[in-house]
Amino acid sequence: MKAADTVPAHTRGHDAGKKINGRKRFIVTDTLGLPVTVWVLAASWQDRDGAKGALLATYAATPIRHVFADSGSPAAWSTGPRTCPHRGGDRA
Repeated sequence: MKAADTVPAHTRGHDAGKKINGRKRFIVTDTLGLPVTVWVLAASWQDRDGAKGALLATYAATPIRHVFADSGSPAAWSTGPRTCPHRGGDRA
């Protein structure tokens, strides 16, 4: 997403592949399409790093058990649904 001129330079970045200056949004939704986590980072962040951070933040804040990723996500995550490891007890 393009950032306004009033946005501080240290929070913006440049993604040469997508040819954009500004920020990237990483949005995690539930199966109904409702937003669960939204991360906004400088465009210079790699997609795989931003997606990983958004998923880790979601995991820390919610009882998520399965992840469905689209083809834009890293190959390791887009091979189909996977069960997320969880810490002690049933988080459902």
